[in-house]
Amino acid sequence: MTQKYGKVRALLVQADDDSFGELKFALENQGVETYRARSCMEARRILVKTNVPQVVFTDANLPDGTWAEVVVAAGKSQSPLNVILVSRVLDLSLYIRALEGGAFDFIVPPFLGSDLTHIVHCAAGGALSHSGSRARRVTVA
Repeated sequence: MTQKYGKVRALLVQADDDSFGELKFALENQGVETYRARSCMEARRILVKTNVPQVVFTDANLPDGTWAEVVVAAGKSQSPLNVILVSRVLDLSLYIRALEGGAFDFIVPPFLGSDLTHIVHCAAGGALSHSGSRARRVTVA
């Protein structure tokens, strides 16, 4: 995905190899450059560098923490970026906690082209333009 700000880069924070396979495939089909971290610590190391991704997709639970720690790490990044929590099932309680806890959005499969494009565009565009207005929504099957 290319926009007026350049190519979109996304960090996928997940513990196991298969959990984001469908998401990674959908993002890459849209031209989004993806990177991977397997833990909060690994995500923190990536997010303190320059030229960090504009969007972070994270699992709810990681070997050394949770999505909330990824949100905190993103907030300390040198560049603005947004965190999207990815869940395998729709969990309204988790959705509310995530948005109240600073996540930009909450998504569940299937990762449909037009929906995912909209979410990534809003998240990356908001991060790159330092936008304070954030459209939040749940994507469900």
